[in-house]
Amino acid sequence: MTAGSWDVIEAVVDRWSVGGLDGQFTARWDDPSLSARFTPLCDGALTEGTPRPACVFEQDDSEAAALMSAEPAATVSVISNLPIQFRIHARTKVEAVDLVKMVADVFDNASFAAGSGCVVGMRRVADFGARDGSSGWLWVLRFVLIHDAEQAIT
Repeated sequence: MTAGSWDVIEAVVDRWSVGGLDGQFTARWDDPSLSARFTPLCDGALTEGTPRPACVFEQDDSEAAALMSAEPAATVSVISNLPIQFRIHARTKVEAVDLVKMVADVFDNASFAAGSGCVVGMRRVADFGARDGSSGWLWVLRFVLIHDAEQAIT
């Protein structure tokens, strides 16, 4: 089976869930029943109507850092660097900081399964906050995720 960055997306979403982050975000919503219609983790952009706080997960192009022979001989182990980021949209700076700390606790230096490969580690490369319009705060956590997966030689 060919591995790819799609495996990483699923694994990051799984780790988010196992880390209990959905509950940490929805507990702060004015109307927690909205969790039946919205999820606080959005892929690529905030879904219209998503209550605050919410988080946008984004992934950039992966870059193969190393290729190694593997068993069986018809495969190669590919080590890739994959930049990802979480953009946390909150109502206040204090709320943004509280939530970014929780997300960092789940992902800093993490390693976990990702499809037929694994995430060897996640290295945080940046975090910063800024105003989000006139009524909120945005905090960004950027990581380089190191992905190790076997791929078939064709």
